[in-house]
Amino acid sequence: MSEKKRFSLPASLEHFTLPIYKKIAFGFGYVPLAAGLAFLANFLNFFLLEVAKIDAYSVGILLIFGQVWDAFSDPIIGFATDKTNTRCGRRIPWLIGGSIPFAISFFLLWQVPDLKDSALVAYYFVILIILKTSQTSINIPYTALTPQLATEYHDRTVLSAIKSFLAGIIAIIAILFQNLFKDKIPSEQPYQKGFVVGACIFSWLLTVPVYFTVLCVTEPKSKEARENEFEGISGFFKGLLVAIKNRAFVAISMISMLSAVMTQLVSGTSLLYIKYVLKEEDNSAVLQLITQCVALIIVAALAVVSRPLGKKGTYVVGMIVGMVGFILVFFIKENQITQYIVCLAILGAFALATSLIMPLTMLPDVTDLDRLETGLYREGLLYSIYFMFQKLGLGIALGIINFSLGLAGYDDENTCEVNDDTCENVQLVLRCLMSFFPVGAALISFIFIWIYPINQKKSIEIRKELKRLERQSTVPRYT
Repeated sequence: MSEKKRFSLPASLEHFTLPIYKKIAFGFGYVPLAAGLAFLANFLNFFLLEVAKIDAYSVGILLIFGQVWDAFSDPIIGFATDKTNTRCGRRIPWLIGGSIPFAISFFLLWQVPDLKDSALVAYYFVILIILKTSQTSINIPYTALTPQLATEYHDRTVLSAIKSFLAGIIAIIAILFQNLFKDKIPSEQPYQKGFVVGACIFSWLLTVPVYFTVLCVTEPKSKEARENEFEGISGFFKGLLVAIKNRAFVAISMISMLSAVMTQLVSGTSLLYIKYVLKEEDNSAVLQLITQCVALIIVAALAVVSRPLGKKGTYVVGMIVGMVGFILVFFIKENQITQYIVCLAILGAFALATSLIMPLTMLPDVTDLDRLETGLYREGLLYSIYFMFQKLGLGIALGIINFSLGLAGYDDENTCEVNDDTCENVQLVLRCLMSFFPVGAALISFIFIWIYPINQKKSIEIRKELKRLERQSTVPRYT
């Protein structure tokens, strides 16, 4: 590598621990991202099928196209944030600008306008596009701040755990109260008013923490010149090409996608599984709450466990425990609530929590490697491509769920009232969606965790080499 390349680092690569108050303040900014995603993952599919009364095939197409838009807008916004240069920094202006559109579109998503068929599908498609774009405008710059604020190997794991823990608390509150609103508020159309009330409250609750983070966390600023080989539109595609040649980055992106497939299959199917297989719809709020609480505890524990096991070892162990639970879910029978809690809410939660936090803790190490190989600071682009793969995974899972239900003959609330054969087919599909399909996604992800090349020793070597090159560079550091 030519040592004439210009290096710009967020801080000294000497051992540095981010103060706990800054970790907590930064963690609050993750609330609208993780909690909002949890809200959508748990309720959107159910809402469109059973409240908006859209057929399963149309829901599948709608959500797939929404995710495809969401995925491919990520690199564009990521590239744009890398090139933003304001007094507030590169990332903060995007956090501020994306929050209000996110709140408004989130509220509109849970309404059922007086439209028919294709017009109703078009309404939700437009709202989804606005929601996904504004969410990306918050998500990409926020996550790209992680390696700038935390430079130490384990410090990044702790920071990811704190923000996931805080977001998990809000997600539990949101899911608990939305279930209560859904089930307890009377409505002419089942569940409809409950979703409207929830939308009024949570659309703003999920955006306020972003402004708390903006007020409490100062973004390190770069004084480096902007002219380089990755400038302009052609530079965007050059940057993509360099990223996909990085084996570590490709591996972590595929792990992200497969983890998203697994998580969305479970989250997007759980309410339907509880209603049609377990026959315990009245207890759906409690069952979801238990799952979220256990996953939250596991997230906190992973920050500790990852030290002796390493990030790759922690991922493998957590996923294996979760896969055991998923397989057992297939054999649960009607009204077996205890078995469901043990298999999914406890064992399965290990995989859900692991897939949420561990890939994100590995990504800052990959951005360090990219900086070493290119001499450029491109977190926005790399994080955006990472989330592009994750969102493609969500789209794949939503397509699998809805097309499978369509083939089985699913027909909103009449599924198990008209035809016994149809009911059995739907129940079989729901069992598979909660068990063997997510297990398959997790097993494939093991291929990529095996080829992922960065461990703690490698990460330290990368940062030492960056520090050496920084000392030889005339480019100022982030301050």
